[in-house]
Amino acid sequence: MKKTIILIISLMILHSCHKDEYVFSFVETKHIRGINITCADETVLSKLDIETWKSWKINTVRINFNKDDLTKLYTNEPSSNIWNPYLKNKERLKQWLQWFNESDIQVIISLDMLWGDDHNSDSLWTNNGVNPYLQHRITMCGEMETLGKQFKNIVYIEIWNEPHPYNQLYKTYFLPKVLNEMTTRKYPIKLICMAPANWGNIEGFDNWNGVNSEMVVYSTHVYEPWLYTHQQIYGNPADTSGWPGWHKSYSINEQPVYLDISSVRQYIQRIKDFKARTGSDVIITEFGVLRWAIDNDKYVSDLLNVLEENDIQWIFHSMSGWNGWNPTYSALKPQGNATFGGDETNLLKVLKTHWLLNK
Repeated sequence: MKKTIILIISLMILHSCHKDEYVFSFVETKHIRGINITCADETVLSKLDIETWKSWKINTVRINFNKDDLTKLYTNEPSSNIWNPYLKNKERLKQWLQWFNESDIQVIISLDMLWGDDHNSDSLWTNNGVNPYLQHRITMCGEMETLGKQFKNIVYIEIWNEPHPYNQLYKTYFLPKVLNEMTTRKYPIKLICMAPANWGNIEGFDNWNGVNSEMVVYSTHVYEPWLYTHQQIYGNPADTSGWPGWHKSYSINEQPVYLDISSVRQYIQRIKDFKARTGSDVIITEFGVLRWAIDNDKYVSDLLNVLEENDIQWIFHSMSGWNGWNPTYSALKPQGNATFGGDETNLLKVLKTHWLLNK
């Protein structure tokens, strides 16, 4: 009788484990209010820089991970060592992870331009998307997950930063394939799937219900209105309207519309709708505005206030590399790559106020 009871209990436990695939806990995360940096030659980072960010109460850093040479397409598949296109950046990444770990700052690794990817080529999608480039990206997700066993501060892996111009096949082919493969590994780092729209914009959440997996959260980028946040780069004209003000969104041929905090609330509603529809979390893994944009501090203040109202996690772009986005530089300072510009700008003051909300 006693053996029978033990057998029944054992079968019940096995049945329960089979029914609920994730019987372990995922990595615990803090509410994210962080910054974005790029793992590349243009980023010069020291331990003192990280200690400064820690003193500002920044609790998360998203690291855009790239191939060593962004000018190379790397059409030849890595042979014996999958890390061959990333040897310099791998060592850079491991050093940074150690420093962030020592400062108790959690890390999101975002896989950006990998082997075979130039953000413009059709070469990624041949034979209905079945090719070595996609499998390489999936394998690199696993490699980053393995790093998480050594560096416990890795809390998410963003599997593809800005997957355009491959949005449809990203949804229908790549996401199911990567999730199937990563699920079998049963390692408790969640994946981040970006909204399938150009530049990862919020529009990608429209009429999409995600991938129905508890190991996934979602991300999007917010740079609306684009001609304001990206003025005087990519051939865009200057925008003298300030914030709030009259702005065009993506095209100089548009009629300007008046935008203010109510417009921000309306735009962010799409995230709220997606969260309500799917029950999934969404992280804004990039938002920002160029340092010479008039009233950029007011724009960021309105956006962050709306995000805090709705308990939406966020990461500011950017604190490394080209300093056009860097809030430690005033509008008129020369362009360069140094991490700190030494200016206490109004934009930096706004960001610091919100980083102080981190516990």
